[in-house]
This record gives sequence, C-alpha cells and structure tokens, in this order.
Amino acid sequence: MDALHSACRSRIERGAMSILADVNARITQAMKAHDAPTLSALRMLKAALTNKEVEKGRALETGEALHVVATLVKQRRDSIEQFQKGGRLDLVEKEQFDLALLEGMLPPPVTAEEIEEAVARAVAETGATSAKDMGRVMKAAMTALAGKPVEGKAVNDAVRRRLSA
Repeated sequence: MDALHSACRSRIERGAMSILADVNARITQAMKAHDAPTLSALRMLKAALTNKEVEKGRALETGEALHVVATLVKQRRDSIEQFQKGGRLDLVEKEQFDLALLEGMLPPPVTAEEIEEAVARAVAETGATSAKDMGRVMKAAMTALAGKPVEGKAVNDAVRRRLSA
C-alpha cells in the first residue's frame, strides 16, 4: 500500500489527478484486494468529498478537497480520544486505521519554522503590537498557510508568543 500511496500523492501534488479520482482508483484497488477496512475508510472519504461537491454545486479545487480530508483527520483524532476515555479499544483501532489512511492523503504538515515565518509576516503586514491585534494576525497567518495542513492551535500559540514578546 505504501508504493500506491506515494504514487497517488505525487500525482496529486503534480495536479494530474484530483483527490476524488485518486480515491475512486484506490476504492477499485481495495475492492479487488478484498481489503474491507481500507474500502470502508475510502468510501467514507468519498462520501465526504461528494457531499462537499454537492454543497458547493461544483467540483472541488485541490485546496478545498484537502480541507475536507483535514476535517476528517481532526474528527478521527477527536473520536480516538473519546473512545479511549470510554474504554472502546476496538473502535480506537478502527479510527486509528482510518486516521493513518487519511493522513496519508494530506501533504506533509507545516513545520514550526513555516508557522513562525507566516506569523512574523502577518505581524509585519498588520502592524500588530499587542494581544488586541490577535484576530487580525491569525487571519493573515492562516491565509498565508491556506491549502497546507496546519492546526489552528499551533498558529494561535505562535501568534500569542510573538505578540507577548
């Protein structure tokens, strides 16, 4: 699966294949391999992407599709945490499998250095000087990092550090 995974990722990065087309191709492969867990996760992803397309009334752009995947990743992490608290290890394993598959669909996460650079640029652009300007800085930093998998909390922490210094 790793070879297929990296091949699909490189096609997505080159823009030669939409994420939905990639998911469809992987669904076909999972069906042929009788890989029920992978098939289940891919079908869930396809449903989320299709629902977003219907909501938008058009095909999703790559950034929008990646946002859908990132949302599903966050949901899986939240579910894992809740299932662990509830002692449902069977569901934790399923969610972890789904999480690994979904994370593999995303480009590499943004590094701390990239976040710091985006925050520094945002502070300079907005002329922020205090914590009162946090909203404007967050908006500018998140816009600069758009289309990349980044957690808002990491950006928020970087902005707080920058504005309190």
